[in-house]
Amino acid sequence: MGKRIHAAIISWEGHHDKAHAIAAALVGHVEKLSIIYSNRLGHSESGAGNWIQIDDSAFFGRKFKVALATHQDEDFLIQIQADASYDDWGNVIALLREAANTRPQLGVWAPNIDWCFWTENNTVISPISRTTLCHVTHTDAIVWAFSREIVTRMHELDYSINNLGWGIDIFATCCAASRGLDVLRDQSICVRHERGSGYGHDEARVQMDAFFQQMNDRELACHQLVKAHFAANNVKTKPRSLKRRLKSILGTRDN
Repeated sequence: MGKRIHAAIISWEGHHDKAHAIAAALVGHVEKLSIIYSNRLGHSESGAGNWIQIDDSAFFGRKFKVALATHQDEDFLIQIQADASYDDWGNVIALLREAANTRPQLGVWAPNIDWCFWTENNTVISPISRTTLCHVTHTDAIVWAFSREIVTRMHELDYSINNLGWGIDIFATCCAASRGLDVLRDQSICVRHERGSGYGHDEARVQMDAFFQQMNDRELACHQLVKAHFAANNVKTKPRSLKRRLKSILGTRDN
């Protein structure tokens, strides 16, 4: 029997039309569909899937917690940000399902994402022969999927300290690696993503550091390996603001 997939779309003010379009495109391709959303005036939304409204003060971290809470016995949870776009979401699900059905140790899966600083250069460990998959140190939480084992671990965490949500993706990939599970990226597709963010990076960094305090020793060890691999392979010059963010994740300072 094939793996069962739950899709959770995270939406916010100004992006609900895009969330509706993604949800409609996923109908018939997933076993469960949830949309976690908020807006300033508290207007209700409905459409394909189960629309779950929460307070507009909730950013990615708190909405991600709700997505985890809606997950039940499905084998994989794929989370999609409403500002992501792709021409064939059914194909994304098909590729995830194929990977899940053929890789019994799959922990985290993602497509390529444009405008993402976690690039092929600084994350790829090795390709998997005769496939479009490659082992990576990390994926980005724009579009990504993870197994029920990872869902369970992530559901244990305190998200009240990380409303902005920086580092959730790092935590999940370190969790998977620490358990000997695959962290894979499919190089055959690239999801488009809008550039920029609507929050302060200094506060996001503080919240991320507090969130990482919940890592166990094996997860922390994997985090050190991720940082080392990134430092050794991130050779492309980044814009100044992005360089500051990368240094905050790596825990380095300017000389």
